[in-house]
Amino acid sequence: EAWRQDLITVWSELQLLACRTDEPRISDQFFVDVAPNVSTWILAAAWQQLQGATWHHRVRTRALVEAQEWLQEQRPKEGLSKEELLNQLPPRLLRVLSGNADLPPEFWEPLLQVLSAECK
Repeated sequence: EAWRQDLITVWSELQLLACRTDEPRISDQFFVDVAPNVSTWILAAAWQQLQGATWHHRVRTRALVEAQEWLQEQRPKEGLSKEELLNQLPPRLLRVLSGNADLPPEFWEPLLQVLSAECK
């Protein structure tokens, strides 16, 4: 199946980019042992898991930068310690940094399109 090899090639390229940017990635062994021999459902599930992990990683990284900037802005004004300021972080940042960020609805749309195409 040519589409499967094309998909594995593209994923391998994405794997290299993820390594360079220190983002989540699928193990190299997946491309050797699993991807060539599984159904499109399993490939879609693997893709969905990777996209979810990447989304969470990026959101958390942005939240860390925002939190650091917020702390730098607040510290001189308030004269509070870092610990005291951390307790005053905006709730949105606290939620994301604690790992409770929800995937947005648009995250699911591409996966649902793939799954619905498979059913037709």
